[in-house]
Amino acid sequence: MSTADLGYNPAEYHNGTVWPHDTAIACVGLARQGRRADAAVLLWALVDAAAHFGWRLPEVLTGYPREDTRFPVLHPTSCSPQAWAAAAPFGALTAVLGLTPDRSAGTLTAPHRVPDDLDVTLRGVSAFGRRWDVVCEHGWVEAGPSLG
Repeated sequence: MSTADLGYNPAEYHNGTVWPHDTAIACVGLARQGRRADAAVLLWALVDAAAHFGWRLPEVLTGYPREDTRFPVLHPTSCSPQAWAAAAPFGALTAVLGLTPDRSAGTLTAPHRVPDDLDVTLRGVSAFGRRWDVVCEHGWVEAGPSLG
């Protein structure tokens, strides 16, 4: 819910909380619409939240604005850690990078330009019985067979 909605309550389970897996789904939608910079903002928010929880994301966070708390606040009834929350940053990163598996060709490609400030290197990504390296520097992504 938006903070402008009358029913918004940052501590109420479904009326103002933030769910990491829903955030990742939003990243996928934004990336598919070509809004990779907006998707990257959500991706980095997930990564930032994960850092506050020892890299073990909880099921749900309260929806307090950052200017009020300066750090994410665990919802009191949240399962922590939560499996689908743990996978959320990986789904968001895949979407932002534009990683595309092609089963028929047995390849992993990343044909998309991404935000310039997104520099990431992934080594040994498993796809199609092989390992791949994905390197993102200065807005360009390349995926190729792993060198290591």
